[in-house]
Amino acid sequence: MITLLIHAVFLASCQEHSMSNNENLINQKQVIFFTDENQVAKEASYYDALIELKREFPVAFQDLLVITPQTEDTIPLSDVKYAYPTLIVMEDNEVVCIIEGQTNKEEIIHPVSKALENW
Repeated sequence: MITLLIHAVFLASCQEHSMSNNENLINQKQVIFFTDENQVAKEASYYDALIELKREFPVAFQDLLVITPQTEDTIPLSDVKYAYPTLIVMEDNEVVCIIEGQTNKEEIIHPVSKALENW
C-alpha cells in the first residue's frame, strides 16, 4: 500500500510526454525513467531512489521524462528498447549513466548522483 502511495505521489510530480505534446523532448541534460505502471512493486527501489535524488538534485528532475510501455513508441530516442525499469542520465545526447532491471536503492542513487554532480 505504501509503495502505491509513493508511486502516485512521485508520478504526480512528473509528466508523461507524447510527441503530440512536445516535439523537442530531449534536453541537453535529461533524466529518463522507463517504468511499467503494472510492475510498481518490482520498481519500488527506483521510486525510493528517485524521490531521494529529486530532493538532492531538484533542477535535474524538473523535466524528468517518464516513459511507459504505452508511450515508448512516441518518444524520439533511438531504436534501442530498454527494459523496465531503467533509469538513464543523458548529457549532450550521450548516455552518461544507465541503471537497468531490479536493484536496490543505493545501487541506483550512487551512480546517478555521480552523473548529476557536474550539472
